[in-house]
Amino acid sequence: MTEKMAPVDHRSMQKRPRAESMKLGSDQLRHLSSIITDMNQAVTKEQRMIAIQNAKRAFNHDVPELHNVEVESGLIHALCVQLGYVLNKQSGKHFSDIEGLCSILQLVYCCKDSVRESSFHDIGKELLPLLLRSLESCNHAAEENEWCDSLVLNISKILRAFSRAHSVSLIMVQSRDLLKSLLTLINGERSTQTKIEALSTMKNITFYAEEYRSM
Repeated sequence: MTEKMAPVDHRSMQKRPRAESMKLGSDQLRHLSSIITDMNQAVTKEQRMIAIQNAKRAFNHDVPELHNVEVESGLIHALCVQLGYVLNKQSGKHFSDIEGLCSILQLVYCCKDSVRESSFHDIGKELLPLLLRSLESCNHAAEENEWCDSLVLNISKILRAFSRAHSVSLIMVQSRDLLKSLLTLINGERSTQTKIEALSTMKNITFYAEEYRSM
């Protein structure tokens, strides 16, 4: 059980396209709204799969300013609702959904640090336990499946991105479940990149915590 604490294809080797505009026009805003609506209304696995694929295609770019809009649009809440629902299903056939949802989170959290920090303070209490439960689902899987490596790496990247914010790291370091998960990633049989992400996250949150205690 995870404690409650205080406050496009993932395998593609193609470079993400850079959006032409730094602002969302009316058509783009409608498209974003449509993606969020579809995500909120996805009930069946097929509906969820379509919503996930559409979101991954839309958010697979390298423009932080656009990711800012995506994060602030209400998308994160919709992703949390879906992730919580899928995790509660406790079925191996939903691993692809968990991986897809975490992949979208990793894409949109390539926003500016200040936007990511604000997002964590808004929804981190719900999101962080869901991310840790997603990691746990891989650790407790009867056998490794094709989605696990990508899922674990995406979550490791999200955690590292959050840990760069001083105020967020002071919250993260209070979570024993998070610290335990990071140690499992570091000491377990995971990819080198995943271990680097986990080590960097651990370094960030322990550094800021030590700095805070010395003040």
